[in-house]
Amino acid sequence: MRDALIVDLRPATAVVLDRQTSTNFLIDYAAINLDGADTAIRERTDHGIGRQEIAVGDLVGFQDRDGRQRHGKVLRLNGKTITLDCDGQQWRVAYALLHRMIDPAP
Repeated sequence: MRDALIVDLRPATAVVLDRQTSTNFLIDYAAINLDGADTAIRERTDHGIGRQEIAVGDLVGFQDRDGRQRHGKVLRLNGKTITLDCDGQQWRVAYALLHRMIDPAP
């Protein structure tokens, strides 16, 4: 944390004057914490996706037994697993092994 003054606002950044060193810095707006909120990044201890967090048609991924990353659309929600369509092949995967994917298609 530094004592600073915003001297100019640009489209994606702000010019900030460090009051101690009298040096100007360009800072992304996302890096400015005016409220002093806790911004520490913490590693999640839980893994996977919960059953209530997923629906048929969602795009999810997982790492198979050979260490390859796979992804596909959810076809069915089962008690302990889901059924995925990965490139025309069906996979049953435990919820704990899943991670979210962002669909690049518009």
